[in-house]
Amino acid sequence: MHDIFLDSIKVAFVLASFIVVFANEVTIIDNTQWLFIHLYVVQQWKTILIFLCVRTMGMLATSGNIFSLMLKCLVKYSGLRLEELVSKLVNIGCDDNNVFHGHKSGVTLQFKEKVAPFVIEVHFFVHKMNLVIIILSNALLVHQL
Repeated sequence: MHDIFLDSIKVAFVLASFIVVFANEVTIIDNTQWLFIHLYVVQQWKTILIFLCVRTMGMLATSGNIFSLMLKCLVKYSGLRLEELVSKLVNIGCDDNNVFHGHKSGVTLQFKEKVAPFVIEVHFFVHKMNLVIIILSNALLVHQL
């Protein structure tokens, strides 16, 4: 079953015209750090969501370590050569923090400088919504509703 699932992901990568990657690093209560990667592939102008992987960082979640783990997962699960993957990669979305978007060594900057110079970086929209919900849930007015 697992092999069939991995094969279907590889087929989605191969058939994709465009690939959009989203990543999020999470530190949980026991201080372990996890990297979540999911992506959208566009095939014949249809968008398909793929949950690619969850990996424990096993090391400090620096921008260099996250970049390396993301690239390793993308190449491993896509079945594509790096050049093929990069030619399809158009966007990287992630949290708006220095590790991901830092102007000196952030993950997205490393993707631009090392492998995908034309990639567009965006702040992860779902994360913005999550922040809004947290802020609103603490607002006195919302508690009175």
